Amino acid sequence: MKTIPLLAAFSLVIFAVLAPGGEPGTPVANADVPAVNYVFNAKVVRVLSGDTVALDVDLGFGVWTHNQAFKLQGVPTSPALDGPDKAAAMQAKTKTHAVLTPGAEVVLQSIKDKTDKSGAYHAVLWLNGENLNAEIAKSQAAK
Repeated sequence: MKTIPLLAAFSLVIFAVLAPGGEPGTPVANADVPAVNYVFNAKVVRVLSGDTVALDVDLGFGVWTHNQAFKLQGVPTSPALDGPDKAAAMQAKTKTHAVLTPGAEVVLQSIKDKTDKSGAYHAVLWLNGENLNAEIAKSQAAK
C-alpha cells in the first residue's frame, strides 16, 4: 500500500516539472487540464455470460490486471447460467462468444457505474473502430 503515496508524489513532481509557462509548479488554467480518460488495451480471457466478460487489461508502464470481470454496457442482461432458463443463458453466452473470442485484442473503454449495486465495472469494447457491444446487442436481439 506504499505505492499509492509514492505514485501521488511522483505525479506532483511530474506536474511541477511539466507545468507549461511560468515557474515550475505554477497552476494551470482549467481549460488546459486534460479530461480523465479511461481507455486501455485489453485481451479477452473468456466470456462469463451473455453480458459479462473477463479481460486482461494493460494499465500501461508494464502493469496489467488479469482476469478482471466487466459488464458489457448496452448489452441486455442475460439470464443466470445456473438459473431456471439455462437454455436462454447458454444461447446469449454463445452469441457473445461468437463476437468476442478468447485471445482477441480489443480497446476497452472502462466505466465505473456508481448506481450499479454489484460494484462491477462496465465496459464498451472496440475492435478496429467498431463498437463490439452494439454488435453483441444486435446479435442477441435477433432470434
